[in-house]
Amino acid sequence: MFSDSQLCVDDIPQDVRAELGRLYREITSYTGLMRLLRRQFPSEERTQLIRDRANGEQVLEIWIRKFGQAPIAGLIEAAVRIGFIDSTYADWLRSESGLSTTALGDERPSWDRRSGILSYEGKTIRKVKIYETPTPIQTILDAFQDADWPIVLENREIDPLKLDQTLFSLNKHLLEIRFSNRKSGKYIHWHRRNAK
Repeated sequence: MFSDSQLCVDDIPQDVRAELGRLYREITSYTGLMRLLRRQFPSEERTQLIRDRANGEQVLEIWIRKFGQAPIAGLIEAAVRIGFIDSTYADWLRSESGLSTTALGDERPSWDRRSGILSYEGKTIRKVKIYETPTPIQTILDAFQDADWPIVLENREIDPLKLDQTLFSLNKHLLEIRFSNRKSGKYIHWHRRNAK
């Protein structure tokens, strides 16, 4: 289960860890739970969570898993989406946590799995050949599209030992965005080329 202790990452400054801990406690409080339920879950999921008497930690964990995000990235995005922090403050937290500073309001890529077209800012940036059995590139793009393009996505499909080669192939000829491996293949991160 996602917990406050997961925020204590050695390479994150103490003041940032404290702020992430504060956000975690606020979001998982009753008020934060109700905001998250009202704004992010469809009515049938919301009804089930209330019926199961899910607590704030469970709701946040489900939300992060649903959108395929790493815990810290998911926590920051949840805080923005429910109105606890603004995008400028979120960018600071992302930057200090070693994540991309791509703000939520920024343009996100779009992947059309039927045509094999990856678009960004309204233009086609990559054409991928579509196979009946999805290739690792198709699998990654499908997962990002299904999760509404979070900045960081947990890698649940691609063998971590093959991820670097897959991302190398995916990044070929991409000028606008780039995909990278995080935490030895545990996560996949995307960012604008000029916003590492």
